[in-house]
Amino acid sequence: MSYFNSLLFIRCFMILVLLHLFVKTAEAQENFKGYYLINEEVLLLNQKLIERKDKSFNAEMEELNEMAEEIISKKERYSVVFKKYKVAPSGYPNDYYSESPYFYLDEKGKVYKKDAERNPLVDKNKDRRQMQDMVRDLKVLSLAYFYSSDTRFSDWACVLLKTWFIDKTTKMNPNLSYAQMKPLDTIGSSSGIIESRDLVLIPDILKFFERTMWHDQVRGEVMLWYKDYLEWLETSDLAKIAANQQNNIGNFYDLQLYTYNLFTGSSRKDVVNLISSRTGRKICYQINEIGEQPEELRRANPISYSLLNLRTLMQIGLLSKNIGAIDFWEYNCKASSLSNAFKWIQNIVLSQSYQSKGKVRAVTSDQLDQFKKIKLVFYPDVDADRINYYLDHGNIVDLVYSM
Repeated sequence: MSYFNSLLFIRCFMILVLLHLFVKTAEAQENFKGYYLINEEVLLLNQKLIERKDKSFNAEMEELNEMAEEIISKKERYSVVFKKYKVAPSGYPNDYYSESPYFYLDEKGKVYKKDAERNPLVDKNKDRRQMQDMVRDLKVLSLAYFYSSDTRFSDWACVLLKTWFIDKTTKMNPNLSYAQMKPLDTIGSSSGIIESRDLVLIPDILKFFERTMWHDQVRGEVMLWYKDYLEWLETSDLAKIAANQQNNIGNFYDLQLYTYNLFTGSSRKDVVNLISSRTGRKICYQINEIGEQPEELRRANPISYSLLNLRTLMQIGLLSKNIGAIDFWEYNCKASSLSNAFKWIQNIVLSQSYQSKGKVRAVTSDQLDQFKKIKLVFYPDVDADRINYYLDHGNIVDLVYSM
């Protein structure tokens, strides 16, 4: 081979190597820019209702603004260090702390469980409520700002985000090591993983504030918190136990795993592969051919848990569809499918009663409301009439957000 040919070969080889590295780098940096757990069709239909000056929808917008005005007027912040009833065994007030709702301590100091009978003492611990209220206010403020561009709403949202995720004195330490503590234990329960489920909405909440001056900096700092929390989620013993559960706990784990990976920089392709490797086989195991969810039906409150688990799987389905992964509404594994589970639940709700452990039980109004929300928020077909129907029975915040 001549010197010229050798040089040409080397140059061509180097170009191929550089092209390969470029492709790999592009794949690694393929960060998802869309909504995670929000159906964009709903947002588009909302916009159409605004443009045609729909009276019922305009009334909902007025109610939304009133809710946002109330939030900014009361100026209440939220943190795990506020309203603290008990501090975690670590001794750090910034560690999230809660107690397992169905465990009790008898007079002899023996621990026992009452499924579906909530221990009233549990509610003295306010960390869970603080998290829920923080996310609730952010949902309202994000939509109020999105539709009005009123910076008063975005400014207070910034305060709430900094208080929970950024400020050293008030931010929650990124772990759930002491969530759902059982009496006499010194570490939390794997089931405690469900208590951070509201945090999956934060990426979408932040997206609604993209036009603000503070968005990029605050989003970056919040992302750092999520990176630390994701590390705990993937490496701690408690989280590993939750990851392997074949019920609602395992699905809540997966929903967080997918969302936080996507939010903290994992490529869309990697998250698509992660979803494909986990959720399909869980649907196959958790839902039988007639649509029952056997693991949830073992609970003392089987319909509520079936609704809870179905809703979580549908949230995963919405995320999966939004990022171009598997359409789980069409997914079928040996007749196990979300559509079958939905139809089974629908038949129960329409009949207004069900049998559980030899007893006939009535479907409660709360269970009926849960079913309606699943149908109206997650059902694949969305139209303006259904949106108006939902708004007659709920509000725009619940319609847009999946939790």
